[in-house]
Amino acid sequence: MNRKLAAILGPNYCGSTYAGYVLGSHDDVGFVSESVRFNRENHVRGDDCINCEKRGKSCHIWTPDLIGTDPAVWFKTIADRFSERLGTNLLVSTDKYAKAYDGKTEGCDVFPVVFFREPISFVSTY
Repeated sequence: MNRKLAAILGPNYCGSTYAGYVLGSHDDVGFVSESVRFNRENHVRGDDCINCEKRGKSCHIWTPDLIGTDPAVWFKTIADRFSERLGTNLLVSTDKYAKAYDGKTEGCDVFPVVFFREPISFVSTY
């Protein structure tokens, strides 16, 4: 069965993280934030999982065994964990750049959501 993945795309400071937190507050949605940061050994730790925090549980999602996950099924592996351990049916990722999803979504039905910013506002951020 394919997992559902909402891929939020857009420039930096486009509101993707805020949107992810809002969507992730629903009990049927798992919010992965920027998953790429968890794919490195020094970043896999349970205290970063807002999904477990909101349910008052210790983290069973971001465990050290994710480090060796096959990149082709990275998002499916995460979605499976959220589904099995927290009962969610939709995974939301705010990795923002299409390249972050390239070759990592096998077994997922991906629904891209593209955020934009007004150019003057975007430039003023920097």
